[in-house]
Amino acid sequence: MGCGVAGNAIQFVERFDKISFRHAYELLAEGGAVAFSSSASTPKSRSDVRRLENPFDPEALDSELLGQVADYYHERLLKNPAALEYLKKRGLGDEAMLKRFKIGFADRSLGLRLPCKTRQEGQQIRKRLQQIGIIRESGHEHFNGSITVPIIDQPGFVAEMYGRKITSNLRKGTPLHLYLPGPHDGFWNPAALENSSVILCEAPLDALTFWANNFDNTTFIYGCQGFTDELFKALIEHNVRTVRLAYDNDEAGNRAAERLASRSFGSGSRRAWMRTNTPQKPRLRIRHCMP
Repeated sequence: MGCGVAGNAIQFVERFDKISFRHAYELLAEGGAVAFSSSASTPKSRSDVRRLENPFDPEALDSELLGQVADYYHERLLKNPAALEYLKKRGLGDEAMLKRFKIGFADRSLGLRLPCKTRQEGQQIRKRLQQIGIIRESGHEHFNGSITVPIIDQPGFVAEMYGRKITSNLRKGTPLHLYLPGPHDGFWNPAALENSSVILCEAPLDALTFWANNFDNTTFIYGCQGFTDELFKALIEHNVRTVRLAYDNDEAGNRAAERLASRSFGSGSRRAWMRTNTPQKPRLRIRHCMP
């Protein structure tokens, strides 16, 4: 255009359309044509810039909308070499496993898929995503830069989501592990409870490691304090005989394991018997199997 500015194709779209480098990259990566006229004297306004396809339905139920987010994060994981390499180094690179559990990655591109925030449809979908915890009040994605693990219940709906940051250059105080705000709902891999013996891990990636090594009777709690009443009830209802605890071998993990391992549950009752020498024969035993 005779302006004397140099740069590559991505930088051209970035400057001409007044958008971020990432937005320009995503537009070009999807084969989007750039609406450009050599006679134009000024760049286009933001409202004229082609948006990426919005895969989210603001009218969907919470579990359905979370499922759409999980699908999107899974799609982004498969296109992100750094995230795939992180999982591979942890022994979690099996494609079949990633697909089965919809493992994903929040690569900061979700916001680029939403309609402009100045429009009604853009405001509506952002409000819904904020209500379910995917977007914070600041407008940032809750799981930015994280591997994501959706907790899918037996009917097939997403009830909860976990995120694990994969970069080391985080600001001081940034948590590595994240869940959606509010009380935890659901439990991962309900099929595990079809076995008479269940392995219970402290964290999602630990449980995935067991599953990747052919221990498909594995699930996890929400941290060392996250043994929920819902999981308690499900263990009883599925007639699980033994729960083997595989918590972190640190002070918090060992203390939590010892606390739970001291419990056994009487037959036909949800009452917790605090001593293993109770005269009533226990229906379920919990054992700490880590050193």
